[in-house]
Amino acid sequence: MRKRADDSKVSKLRPKHTRYEYRIGWRRMVLEFDERYLHERWEERSGFGSRTYLLHYLSPRFAQVREMDPDAVRNARIGGALLLAAIVVFFSAYNANIPLLAPVLLLLSLGPLVQGLRHIRPRTWTYIYDDDGNYVTAILVDDTEPEEAMMRREGFEGALGEHIERAKQKEYYEE
Repeated sequence: MRKRADDSKVSKLRPKHTRYEYRIGWRRMVLEFDERYLHERWEERSGFGSRTYLLHYLSPRFAQVREMDPDAVRNARIGGALLLAAIVVFFSAYNANIPLLAPVLLLLSLGPLVQGLRHIRPRTWTYIYDDDGNYVTAILVDDTEPEEAMMRREGFEGALGEHIERAKQKEYYEE
């Protein structure tokens, strides 16, 4: 019988549901946790970023909140104002002097208006807070997600809550 030379090279089994991914428009969000940290990463067309949180500072109780995206309302208002300006300019005397102003305003209005109207419906989020009640991050709860995706999200949230509890016990009782 052969004996192992170094037992420290044996990797620990990772529990299920330690990673969860979702998309919000062009942004891809990835949440992962290990024994000590919650890692949040995002990628979008304009860049990427990440944050890391100690598990023992997080609250193991999450809140589900249904709200409308404030950026969507702002974008819809800006797009609507630019569209209204394009219509006013088109039917005014300025159109004869500056013929390209109305089409340019119309094109400028389309981006914010479409983005605003696309995300204006309220969405449900699972909010993760720290022990002081401060917002840390959120997980999108898609109302139209299939059963399998819902089970995967709920499994991730349950496993994260358990790991936060374990990290708190380890921090307060073992050190």
